[in-house]
Amino acid sequence: MRKDIKHIGDVLKILRNSLDESQLVFAPRVKHTQTHLSLIENGLRKPTDELLQDISNIFSVPYTTLKLAQFRFGFNGELDSEDVKKIFQIIDSNLKKFLPSVTS
Repeated sequence: MRKDIKHIGDVLKILRNSLDESQLVFAPRVKHTQTHLSLIENGLRKPTDELLQDISNIFSVPYTTLKLAQFRFGFNGELDSEDVKKIFQIIDSNLKKFLPSVTS
């Protein structure tokens, strides 16, 4: 998984950038203001389920994959459980299918 992804906002920004659209152009497509989209992309606000659904529809990324990514990148604890590590590996594998230029 890309090292520069620190939160779900980074994932959403990568997807938006894959369309070569500015926040100003993209925000109305997902029924948000540019300011709110910026706060989400910068990790200062949590995306709503409705936003994740809209993004899911635009990019044909399963909604559950985005929700799992939100969990994956919102997790701040230590990974003590092997089960949690396996879940994260599955999430990362699914994200690689949808994010352009993802490297290990």
